[in-house]
Amino acid sequence: MHSTHTANRLVEMEKLKIIAAAALVGTWTSLATVWLGLGAQAAYLSGIALFGLWIALEIFCGGKAADFGLKMPSKKDALAAISLFALFFVPAIALRLLLPDFDAWYARLYGLDTASATLALAINFLPLALVFEELAVRGVLHSKLLQRFGRNGAVLAVVAVFFTLMHLPIAGYSPSLAFSVGAMATILFYSIFISALYQQTRSLFATALLHALVNYVSAAQTFWH
Repeated sequence: MHSTHTANRLVEMEKLKIIAAAALVGTWTSLATVWLGLGAQAAYLSGIALFGLWIALEIFCGGKAADFGLKMPSKKDALAAISLFALFFVPAIALRLLLPDFDAWYARLYGLDTASATLALAINFLPLALVFEELAVRGVLHSKLLQRFGRNGAVLAVVAVFFTLMHLPIAGYSPSLAFSVGAMATILFYSIFISALYQQTRSLFATALLHALVNYVSAAQTFWH
């Protein structure tokens, strides 16, 4: 009887942790829209510290680093990420066929009008954003959902939609509904495959590699357009 009660309490604690993780990611994302105006580095470093501390506390309390995607990189994981990257070009080409002015808008949004501005974004912004998103979404939220519900399509869908909604502020800078829908649909497409990669490999190295390829090629593609 006691063991059953203890097991139930652990399940309830895991549920609360999932809710807390979702709330934290959502709250941080909302605040970041303000913080980014004060400095992208400060905003993302605060997020990295917050979710890095979460994972550190989980491990300190008996969790395993591998449960949060923190494991040694492997060639197999790297190859899986690179293979999935080929799918990047499907929405990229479709988006530009449907919205020929998309690259021009995207370049204005992120200030990719000069080589120096693009380089600054690549060095100062993209790495921090990528590390934060992988730690928060895959390292904490996705990991907790997998621990609680196991590897299934519902978990993948929830994380993919959640990740897409984190980028919703982008739609606010869109010149039209078509641009908003196109941008969000593209992010959802990428998010599904990055989340699927995490469920398959349970490796933040693999998802970070795929995420980095998508981000940097997107920036380069926009700049050279």
